Amino acid sequence: MLRSLLTVFALAAIGSSQVLNISTNYPSQLNDTSTRRSAFYLHVKANNPAYDGHNVQLRPTNNGTSSIVVVDKASPVLQAQLKNGTIYAQNRTWTNQIYDLGPTAYLANQSTIGNNFRQSFEFRNDSGAADGPYVNSRNGFYLTNLGNDGTYGLYHDVPIGWVNGFTICAHEDYYQLFYYEYLQSSTDVEGCESIGLQVSVYIPCPPS
Repeated sequence: MLRSLLTVFALAAIGSSQVLNISTNYPSQLNDTSTRRSAFYLHVKANNPAYDGHNVQLRPTNNGTSSIVVVDKASPVLQAQLKNGTIYAQNRTWTNQIYDLGPTAYLANQSTIGNNFRQSFEFRNDSGAADGPYVNSRNGFYLTNLGNDGTYGLYHDVPIGWVNGFTICAHEDYYQLFYYEYLQSSTDVEGCESIGLQVSVYIPCPPS
C-alpha cells in the first residue's frame, strides 16, 4: 500500500511562483536555476531503500517519442536545469560544458484514482507542437526550500487549496514516477509510495 509521507513532502499548493526571500542565499521558491554552473540531479526521498536516495533516470517509451522518469538499473541518469518554470534535460560535452539535449518535462496521461488526479512524469522533445497536455504542463515547475542548506523539493503549480506531489510505483523491472494532485484527502494505491523529489541547489552569494 502507498505509505503516506504527505506531512513531510507534500505542501499545500501555492498558486504563484513568486520568489520570497527567507535567507540571503536560499529563497523560499525558485523557478529558475540557470545561474548555476552545472546541471542538477533529482533524487528520491522515500521509505523504501530500493529507491530512496537514488537519482531519477529517463527510460524511453516503446514508441520512442518520449521518456518516462524512473528508477531502474540501466537508464541514463537525468541531468537537468530549471529555466523559467520549465525543466530541461541536459548533457555534457567532452570538455565538460553543459548543453540542452532538447527534451523538456511535462505531465501526461491524466487518470483518476479515487480522490487523486495522477499523471505520468515524462520528457519529450520540444518540437513546437501545440498539443494541449504538453504545452499546458511543461511550464509551472518550481522548487520549494526545505531548509537553509540548499535542499529543495520539486512541485508544479496548482490552484490554491490543492495538494500536489510525486509518487513512485513498481513495475516488473523498474519504478515509475507519477505526479498527483488532490483537494481534500489522498487515496492509497497498492504498489505505490508518496515520495519527495529533492535537489541540492547552490545559490551564489550576492556581492558584499
